[in-house]
Amino acid sequence: MADIVLSYAREDRDTVNQLGSVLTNQNLAVWWDKNIKVGTDFGMEIDDKITNCKKLVVSWSPHSRKSLWVRGEALKALDQGKVAQVMLDDDTPPVPFNALHAIPLNGWNGDDGHPGIQALFEALQDTPSAPQSEPIEDRKAAKKAEKAEAKFERQILKAGTTPVQRISQWLIPFLMLVLLGGGVAMVTQAGNPELIQYLQYGGFGLVAILTLLTLALLRDFLRAMTD
Repeated sequence: MADIVLSYAREDRDTVNQLGSVLTNQNLAVWWDKNIKVGTDFGMEIDDKITNCKKLVVSWSPHSRKSLWVRGEALKALDQGKVAQVMLDDDTPPVPFNALHAIPLNGWNGDDGHPGIQALFEALQDTPSAPQSEPIEDRKAAKKAEKAEAKFERQILKAGTTPVQRISQWLIPFLMLVLLGGGVAMVTQAGNPELIQYLQYGGFGLVAILTLLTLALLRDFLRAMTD
């Protein structure tokens, strides 16, 4: 885990490289974007480093004040209470960072005896450790698993949750229609005992099938509730 993360505009890279070297010589683990490997998710990498660092050192200049990246990084660190600021010019930090103390480094040439650098050393001493977040690989794996689960659920809903439910979607209306037709036949053919007996046996069979389907649906429902 990096103790210090440096946030800056690319136009100030030379000065920030010197700052990183000076801080490293103080036995601090310093990270800035020159350490990002090719192919790495740039935004996620920076977000992870800021979350896990002890301090974010923001270098304000005419260039960084206009940078949305620098402002976003500084706001994240501000929310976590671990932002430190240095000024590379005579201006002030942008809102809302102008309400916080900023260490002047205007005209600094890399000398570690500069009063501003000494003040920065003091500000970075004994900073509390940041809570650890999940590694980037773990978060990517978790997001991938969530997407796969959501896709599976959509497929289940589209296909019908169980074979019993898919069968019941057309079989129950069909059986109800058969029962209704049998009832009409019993009324219209009341004088035909053979037909009535046939319909009675058929009705008993249909009721048995409906009962079994109802029990199967109830079983699936209870399983879903307990999963």
